[in-house]
Amino acid sequence: MSDGRDENSSGQIDEVIKKAIDNKIKIFTVGLGDIDTDYLNAIAELTGGRYIHASNSIELENVYIMLQNYITNNYCFSYTVEKNPSINKRNLTIALKDYQISSSQLYQLSADDSDSVNDQKDVQIVDEDVFHVTGIQPKSLSVSDIKHGSNFTLQGVGFQEGMQIFIGDYELENVKCSDTRTATGWIDSPIPAGQYNLKVVLDNGLTEFKPKMINVFRAGKVTKVKLGDLLISADSIGQIKDGQILASGNVMIDGFLHLEEDIYIEPFNQPDDFSMGTNEIVDLGDRGQLSGKGKIYISYNQAIENGLSTANFANIIMNGKDYIVNEDEFVINVNDNKNDFDMNLHKFKFKIPFMVDVKGAEIDLKSDKLILTVAEVNPYKIIDSIKNSVLNKKFTSTNEKDTTDTSLKVEKRSEAFKFKPQNTKGSAFIALTKENIEFGFEAKLDVNDSLQFGKFGLDNIVLKLNSLDKNNEYWKFGGAFSFSNITKGLRGLDGYISSYYWCPDEMAVNAELAKGIPIYNILFIDKLGIKMSGLSMFLLDSPAISDSIKSILFPGDLNDVKRRDIVLAGQTHAGVNLFSSFNLDVPENMSKWGNLGEIDKGEIALNFTQENVKASADLKILNEKLANAAIQFGKNGLDMNAKASTEISVYDVSVAGDLSFAFSSTWKMLTSMIEVNGSVDSGWVNYHVKGKSSVKFLAEYDGSYYCVELGQSDTIKKCWYDSDGDPVIWERFHVRTIKL
Repeated sequence: MSDGRDENSSGQIDEVIKKAIDNKIKIFTVGLGDIDTDYLNAIAELTGGRYIHASNSIELENVYIMLQNYITNNYCFSYTVEKNPSINKRNLTIALKDYQISSSQLYQLSADDSDSVNDQKDVQIVDEDVFHVTGIQPKSLSVSDIKHGSNFTLQGVGFQEGMQIFIGDYELENVKCSDTRTATGWIDSPIPAGQYNLKVVLDNGLTEFKPKMINVFRAGKVTKVKLGDLLISADSIGQIKDGQILASGNVMIDGFLHLEEDIYIEPFNQPDDFSMGTNEIVDLGDRGQLSGKGKIYISYNQAIENGLSTANFANIIMNGKDYIVNEDEFVINVNDNKNDFDMNLHKFKFKIPFMVDVKGAEIDLKSDKLILTVAEVNPYKIIDSIKNSVLNKKFTSTNEKDTTDTSLKVEKRSEAFKFKPQNTKGSAFIALTKENIEFGFEAKLDVNDSLQFGKFGLDNIVLKLNSLDKNNEYWKFGGAFSFSNITKGLRGLDGYISSYYWCPDEMAVNAELAKGIPIYNILFIDKLGIKMSGLSMFLLDSPAISDSIKSILFPGDLNDVKRRDIVLAGQTHAGVNLFSSFNLDVPENMSKWGNLGEIDKGEIALNFTQENVKASADLKILNEKLANAAIQFGKNGLDMNAKASTEISVYDVSVAGDLSFAFSSTWKMLTSMIEVNGSVDSGWVNYHVKGKSSVKFLAEYDGSYYCVELGQSDTIKKCWYDSDGDPVIWERFHVRTIKL
């Protein structure tokens, strides 16, 4: 740092510069106060450094921080333009994928030398006479705001009297420059809704063009909207045309994801007469699409402001910088509580000293949180790996060896007990949200009848406490008991109770029969159970429970809690077993060798909410699922569907793959469909197709509507008759091809 005046030096400046160049030393000069700018700038330029001016001592701190970042993070990339050097205006992008950062720079090749590149840096000092527009206010306004005209203020450099300003095709009047950095103008005519380009032209013809710089919304603008489960906030949100809404300025999703650029919101079920209104949060429906271009990121600064634990998590996962999710064009589909932000970002393994690798660690992104999941946590394996690490280690002291010997004696004594949880499985979850961090875990302790309580044994324990569960099952407790030492008819019982949010919601009990109940001598029912779900709705609807208690059981807005059906279901499992068929008494661990097939997930469910009854089951042969079927009837009508893996050939028509059948009947309409996902071949009509094919028939019982749909891959051919509308009978028949 210097004033740039050489008064008492013992050497000449030329010698110092030469020595710096010879030793590849760059000199960065900082000028403070009344200085000799040319002197300091020459030193910096000749040695490859940089000159920076500080107007006063207060600016020095920022200057040195900038210099530190510049020196430690500055790299020079050189290349030769060989392709199409005649093209003058060009774009250069440099990306460091491992650090998820990139930068783009527009530049020009010099007119007299096509192989040289102009010195155009990302950060440069702009002189007062270099024309440039940096912004306009207001950037977003509604049609009503501009109905009787509006004032606009431009910011930039190099402004001159006589300049022209255009918003789209509309020219501003009474343009005045208060200085070279600020200009104002008035628009006198109303402007329809839409996005408009900004164009500024100086007297000498120099033009600055900014695309989509001004947003004019239809009546009303807000700062928050909701699409599905996503809450989108911005400085201004408004409708710019039918079916399209724009969010502009400081755009955030769920208060967690930040977006650098504006985004477009397209609700799929928006009425034609939709208006933004004046609500604090405008609901745009449950289905739609977000689109835009630019960086989507999780703010590191926001994360570290929420306490020490959150800062530590952010430092580990985010590596001390913004976590960039996207940098290009994007389209995000939203369907109720599902959206494309639910994505896996990384899978990795990590190692802890003296332990085996912890497998299955993943980082998952949600719209409102970043989740670290460790999918495999086995306490027994971890303890065993510590023991093995110690056993294979060379000891450096007597105390260390004594410690190891003691641990071996403990291990030998433990072998006298049967309890060894080798099949214990568990997972752990840590999530970074906009406000704090959340934890969760799930574990299953498989003890294989090792713990005895009287005459019955405990097979396993299931324990879960996880507020990050995507289905809002925050806790679950269950287990399985063995009764093989009590009775020969009952092998064991298992059951569980689980929650919806924090409220008890589902209970189930299943009995495993040792011999089974025979059906037709070869099919045996070996499991029976009962399940009740939706119990939380009784508490949610109960007037006897206060809203304060409900808000604890169901965090968040009670109106946003998704309703669950109240269902009572009977469950069964049946199998075909050779040993059971011939009444052969074999050990329990050998009986599974005789399994040939099974009817799995058999269920008859009474739905009190929808007022219907449903029966369903899967068919398996040698552990391979071949078919499933379901039938449901109630106040809304009858539904049947079935699916099977098949290969049939009849009358020169062969079908191979998954064959599905569906039938539905309401009080007004009948619908039936057959679908094949595989191959269909017919020699006599020369029809050969692979992929998904379907035939669908619809009819209204009063004869007013009939329809046949033929589907193949992504195309549907639709033929229908509709008696409503046209009095001419042949005008009631229609044919259309639809591309999906």
